[in-house]
Amino acid sequence: MAVTTTPASRRLPRHFWLLWVGTFVNRAATFVAPFLMLFLTGERGLAATTAGVVLAVQGGGLALSNLIGGWLADRWGRRNTMLAGLSLTAVIVLILPEVRNLWLVVALVGALGLVADLHRPALNALVADAVPEEDRTRAYSLLHWAINLGMSVAMVGGGVLSEIGFAWLFRFDAVATAAFAVLIWRLLPAGPEVAAAPSADASSAVDWWRNGRLLAFVSITAVVFGIYFQNYVTLPLAVTATGLTPRDFGVMLAVNGIAVAVLQPLLANHLGRLRPSGALVGAYLLIGAGYGLVAIAGDLLSLAGTVLLWSLGEIVLVAVGSAFVVALAPAHARGRYLGVYGAAIASSAAVAPLAGTTIYAWNSTVLWVGCFVLTLIASVVQLMLRPAAPAAAPETVGPLVTVEEKA
Repeated sequence: MAVTTTPASRRLPRHFWLLWVGTFVNRAATFVAPFLMLFLTGERGLAATTAGVVLAVQGGGLALSNLIGGWLADRWGRRNTMLAGLSLTAVIVLILPEVRNLWLVVALVGALGLVADLHRPALNALVADAVPEEDRTRAYSLLHWAINLGMSVAMVGGGVLSEIGFAWLFRFDAVATAAFAVLIWRLLPAGPEVAAAPSADASSAVDWWRNGRLLAFVSITAVVFGIYFQNYVTLPLAVTATGLTPRDFGVMLAVNGIAVAVLQPLLANHLGRLRPSGALVGAYLLIGAGYGLVAIAGDLLSLAGTVLLWSLGEIVLVAVGSAFVVALAPAHARGRYLGVYGAAIASSAAVAPLAGTTIYAWNSTVLWVGCFVLTLIASVVQLMLRPAAPAAAPETVGPLVTVEEKA
């Protein structure tokens, strides 16, 4: 896939584009996650409720995976953590379709949750290490673009492969994950990635649980993403309740894919110029308005318009959110801070189905209006947050993080 070669994009280091390509390849074959429920209920014959419990176990594992991955990224190194996480994921994904015993299936799905996101905090920390501060928002925006382009390919390819056999979904996923690991192993040079130990004065900044700004921000993040994840939980219920079909719902979600694919690269160069808190407030309100208006949207066109609103919010949120966390973190603790951020998102993905369906069953209007009200509250809290300059600490060093290098 051709990469835009504008002057702005050429300022990003070569290693960033390596991570971009690896992310796209990996996501283009991410077949297991979207088809795991069908595999468990169809191929393994589990009841839907049992399969839901298994997926909840995986969701809890993903939250822990981010925390562990962030700690390893700072202590063991970005490259080593990514290699370990991707390699373990490929092995488990390859074994899983061959297992028939229920308890082994549950154990492997739980183990998959524990390792699947180990590489993510390390990858995001590596981007922060390698990319100058003024370009980080654009870098994270382009990385999210790669994820969405890859997932679009995966959804189409996964449907085709599932007709051949579910085992092939797992095999291709494992191969793509291993390919990303090989790219890192062969093309990302090893170096002294682990920062020197912080001084006593800076030690408190390493302890993310003592950083009030971070705790407030990840709490906001969990709430907003809990709203965002209703797109696969209660939004389809609301769509079919209006008399529309599942096919119509697919058309609506296509609006999200098209919006991100087209607008993310176009807006990437501009997002970094916005004030972070202001941009995040805008993202929250777009997401809140998108879901809040579902309460009064009654036809396909108006519902597609609500999807466009929260898609615009998504584009801003994922680009600015990671950069905001990096601004809160000392250089030697970026992995841990980003791991906490990722854990908040993973936790909201696990909680969103239970909370959303419970409120929807009680009163659907309360759910949608509540989504908007919660984003208003999140916006007020966000405006009170300012990324303070993190405590001084030695910057990560080594060939991986040479910002002068140009692609």
